[in-house]
Amino acid sequence: MLSFSTEIVTIFSLSFLVGLSGAASPGPLIALNIRESIRHGFIAGPYIATGHSLLELVMVILLSMGLEKLLTIKGIPAVIALFGGSFLIYMAWGIIKNRAQESAPFRREQTEIPNHQLMKQPIISGILVTLGNPFWFVWWLTIGVTMLTRSSVIGSIGSIVFYLGHILADYSWLSLISFVISTGRKFLTKNVYFSIMVSCAIFLAITGLYFIISGSKQFITAL
Repeated sequence: MLSFSTEIVTIFSLSFLVGLSGAASPGPLIALNIRESIRHGFIAGPYIATGHSLLELVMVILLSMGLEKLLTIKGIPAVIALFGGSFLIYMAWGIIKNRAQESAPFRREQTEIPNHQLMKQPIISGILVTLGNPFWFVWWLTIGVTMLTRSSVIGSIGSIVFYLGHILADYSWLSLISFVISTGRKFLTKNVYFSIMVSCAIFLAITGLYFIISGSKQFITAL
């Protein structure tokens, strides 16, 4: 039987590695991070990770209270998929629609954004994009709840360590992306920037369409 300290290290390490594999997967949060990093620089990554982590804290608390039983009720997964898919398509449309305003990083004269506004925008965006991503719900209701249950065997400290390991992975990956984007910002031409954002929009639209189709099939089956 593992000692308490070994259990703590094991839970933290597994949580970090599994969380990193999820964070590194292409998704809406990565697309958002790329856009905001070009706009605001390195700090966008930690801010987005903060918004994402706040929502994940709520999820950990709710799962500990039995939320997974509610979300597996017939028809609920279909509603989540339909809502999330619609939100992703809306986000993709917003990127394409506002691409003219997205040229701000390449203007010589820019209006400085106050720090408090800069802080609010990416944090709120991180929360909304996370909430609108059905993959996030699926992950937590499968892998997340399994690991959380395993971690809670040693008590509430296990759940806390699991959460800390998981969000450290998010902070590490999103910050790394922001660092790479912000340091290479001067090498981004306007055309390259637009190409990146259009690619992100197309990815989000395809993902959203997939969820809408999947959710519609689930909804019809649930009737």
